[in-house]
Amino acid sequence: MASAVEVNVPSHLKDAVPDIEAMFKVVMAASSTKSGYVEVEGRFGQADTGGFNCGVTATFMDACLQRMETFSDWKQVTPWTLTYDFFHNDKHGVAMRTTRECTGGKISMVHLRKTALQQHQLVIEETSDNSPSHVRVGISSEEPVAPEDMPDIVTPTYVRRKIRKSFSVEHWTFDFTKTWSGKSKAEVDQVFMNGEEPVYEMEIEILNIADYFRLPHHSSMYVAISLLLKICDMLPHKNPRLRTITY
Repeated sequence: MASAVEVNVPSHLKDAVPDIEAMFKVVMAASSTKSGYVEVEGRFGQADTGGFNCGVTATFMDACLQRMETFSDWKQVTPWTLTYDFFHNDKHGVAMRTTRECTGGKISMVHLRKTALQQHQLVIEETSDNSPSHVRVGISSEEPVAPEDMPDIVTPTYVRRKIRKSFSVEHWTFDFTKTWSGKSKAEVDQVFMNGEEPVYEMEIEILNIADYFRLPHHSSMYVAISLLLKICDMLPHKNPRLRTITY
């Protein structure tokens, strides 16, 4: 575990850091005990008492993409890639997701169970007409599904068609995704062919969180502030105030 050092909390993050830091303490424990992968991400969208809706405007995404593409020191830039997410049950009736990716004429399949561990929704105090009003910081576990647990016949309850472009540096990745949804692959492909507007999604993810916490001085406080600062960097206003939502 990283050694503790004093970390100064920026004034515009003081209302958000305590809850996010507490959540990262859960991450530190989960990443050392979970057999699968622990995912940590911040997603932009809109929140209300009914939940959280992921998505931003096309204008906001385009502006952020343009800024990303001017940076020359990315470790990796993944071009727009087509994937399908099929949500269904395993042979025991437990919810799971199969992701099919098409890259260079090759198809790969990944079968996962994803479990939400903890989430916090933050309101962005300074916004514009085209920028998001909220961000959700969440942690979840992802565990591969064993071949013997796969159903003989997959009957999806929900399908997503996605194209995604990603920018990665050190332990961070910034994902830009256009998503179309339906009850089946045929339905979602028809939605796409009809030219319907996608949902524009943006997220920031910490890669290999267990390794990230092992770096010098990477305490739960340090990592929480680092994520929140990267969220703020995506927004049009300088140092926007973030505040945890309590319903």
